[in-house]
Amino acid sequence: MKAPELNMTTMRNLKNESNTTAMNPTLPRESYLVSLRDSLGGYFTLTINDPTTNRTASTPPIKFDANAEMIEGEINSLLIPNKNSCGEQSTSVCSVACKVWELGESRTFIIFFVGQRLNAGVTLYYGTHSLEGFAPEIYENLTNDILYRNSGVAYTNV
Repeated sequence: MKAPELNMTTMRNLKNESNTTAMNPTLPRESYLVSLRDSLGGYFTLTINDPTTNRTASTPPIKFDANAEMIEGEINSLLIPNKNSCGEQSTSVCSVACKVWELGESRTFIIFFVGQRLNAGVTLYYGTHSLEGFAPEIYENLTNDILYRNSGVAYTNV
């Protein structure tokens, strides 16, 4: 199943999922752009520092041609290793901790942390050393594998 296109309606729905006002949708504070531009093979990893659990952990290698749903699944598995052990008594099913969308067909993904991790200071690091042919983004005259976003505008392949 393909992830929905990222537009104002999906942003509004994302805001509603987190029980906040949807009148003026904005990106959550911790939003990340991950580009797989020009990758021809190999793997990448994502390392997450989660202040809600005081843990830092990395995904297993993710194949270069992964889609948004696969990336989201790896991140959610990392943040919530046992999805059936949430709540004070560890007896309820956990909700998702992140949402991932591909921007068009650009091989650039935007990653939002939601629910308990919305604006909680989660940081994300992108390991690209095993990607073949990878071309990092150039932003403000610096090479960036990952862009931390805190505004409502995202450009890719400009």
